[in-house]
Amino acid sequence: MQRLLQRDVRMTNDANCFALSEAWEGEFRQYPVVLGLILGTGVGGGLVINGEVIDGRNGITGEFGHFRLPVDALDIMGEDIPRVKCGCGQSGCIENYISGRGFEWLYAHTYGESLNSVTIIRHYRAGEANALAHVDRYMSVLAACVGNLLIIFDPHYVGAGRWVV
Repeated sequence: MQRLLQRDVRMTNDANCFALSEAWEGEFRQYPVVLGLILGTGVGGGLVINGEVIDGRNGITGEFGHFRLPVDALDIMGEDIPRVKCGCGQSGCIENYISGRGFEWLYAHTYGESLNSVTIIRHYRAGEANALAHVDRYMSVLAACVGNLLIIFDPHYVGAGRWVV
């Protein structure tokens, strides 16, 4: 491909590509540290410093979904919240609580009723009490988790992406 295009071609994961596209966007090029966050079926992102993706030694720098629940999130959800087993093999990864499926799981855990995200949001927009309380709690948990990322990386710009599932 490099030969055909006569330029460097590099490959990385989709979240890193997203973060890099944000960092290279004309109006954002002025920012030396760009953090890209993606919320979808999982939680991920990428870190770009001075226009270069930071992969880390093991290529896992943007795998934010595998940070453990911060104390603030536990305070919001309650210390007795189950530590959900993650696909990575650990328990208590934030991905299981702030991803789309985490949003649904938290509702089912709290209210004993399994609803998909679209239905929960439909109830929220209709002013249904459980949905209103759920979205408020979810946003507080999300803020606690993202707040830790902001402290760790102190980015100049945060690009937020959303995958429709």
